Amino acid sequence: MKRLYQICFFLVSSVLVIACNSSHLEIFPELTDSSLLEKKLTVAEMREDVEAFYLGALERHPALDHYTDLQELEEAVRDLQLQISDSMNRLHFYRVVGQLAHKFNDGHSFLIWPYQEYEKLIASGKKPFPLAVTLTPDGSIVTKNTYINGRQSVPAGARITGINGQSIQTLMDHMQKFAGGESRFLREQIITKRFGVMLWAVFGFIDDFELKWQEPVSRSNHTTQLLSKQNWHLQDEIINGRQDFYFKVISDDTAYLHIGSFDVGLDWFSEFIDQAFTDIKNRKITCLIIDLRENLGGNTDSATYLLSYIAHKEFRMISYMTEKLNQQNRGLFNYKGKAGELIQHDWDEWHRPIDNNNLFEGEVYILISPVTYSAAIVFSSAAQDHRFATLIGQKTEGYSNQTAQGNLFNLPHSQLRAYITTRKLVRPNGDDKVSGVIPDIPVTPNAEAIAAGYDLAINKVLSLRNSAD
Repeated sequence: MKRLYQICFFLVSSVLVIACNSSHLEIFPELTDSSLLEKKLTVAEMREDVEAFYLGALERHPALDHYTDLQELEEAVRDLQLQISDSMNRLHFYRVVGQLAHKFNDGHSFLIWPYQEYEKLIASGKKPFPLAVTLTPDGSIVTKNTYINGRQSVPAGARITGINGQSIQTLMDHMQKFAGGESRFLREQIITKRFGVMLWAVFGFIDDFELKWQEPVSRSNHTTQLLSKQNWHLQDEIINGRQDFYFKVISDDTAYLHIGSFDVGLDWFSEFIDQAFTDIKNRKITCLIIDLRENLGGNTDSATYLLSYIAHKEFRMISYMTEKLNQQNRGLFNYKGKAGELIQHDWDEWHRPIDNNNLFEGEVYILISPVTYSAAIVFSSAAQDHRFATLIGQKTEGYSNQTAQGNLFNLPHSQLRAYITTRKLVRPNGDDKVSGVIPDIPVTPNAEAIAAGYDLAINKVLSLRNSAD
């Protein structure tokens, strides 16, 4: 099976078409020179590394001029170089050069945080920020779960207003510059997924935290010390109904399948999906809601497997792929072509509907949002183009034609690791315009509905079902 791509926003793993151990596909290699962990880089070395990050993106990205204004990008490079006036270690240099990432406007192109220093820090007993957070539609950063430490607690949905004396707006405004993504909202979502490590990488926050927060309903203000000597942990083993994967029946004939990520091993995922569709068959469900509103992507093998259960004809995930060649990806004996060439491949792998008795033949509704991204966009656009489902919700912030196949390289002096996409995947209908996935039925959540726990998208499906009856 060809694999379109695999992206994990936590581990940044990327595999495509041929599994190999080439250096440009290795995510977290060890430093060849461990002295770099302590060494101070010169001004000239760091300025050259900023240039190398920029030129590396130009060399590899298949459509960078479609994602960003190249003149503005060049100006950002010069501005960052001018900010460097004294020697720095790798971590402090990352806090300068890493800011170039948001200028690429692509979630699959960025600079990886100094993971070697972070691993060393954690191995020494240091602790990152202990609470998982998420970004709400109104832009608030809230706790995903309830956490406790003895008699202390921070509830799920607590609105974070500040950390260590800085407002959350100030923190997020700066941290999003270190993430890839087609919009600030997407970049902030990505930052929340790796919140602890980014607080350390960008601001140096580690071990002890002063957290300012507001109650979810009353909005009363609190200050809580999160100290390394304490034991902050989830109140419940089950995360308040917010697991990434779950299935439930919501009416006599309608079921709900929450897929919070495609970043999961295919063996486990296929077992989960097989069981879900066995339950759907046994319960005689005729309407299925698949929720991808929190899904930032993962691997397309999982997405393809799920799509095979709702397909009623052969399908393919994309129509064609454009790849930009560089010195690292030209293939054995450079058979693909010359560095700098853009080559286009028609995608000729077609998949059949699942070959078992649980193929779903009822109505399918897929819920999407601005957060739906990467492999979740590939899944949604394929389902829409092949007419396997009706899309409901909000337009995705990420483009319907996603980039893929990250090519990795080290900046020459700091050895900080860059991740730049080399491929663009065009949706099955062949429309290559720069746009998000547009839902068939737009539904926008509002503050009143969110506060009341009223899901407008799900209720839209139920009302459509009722009107059809």
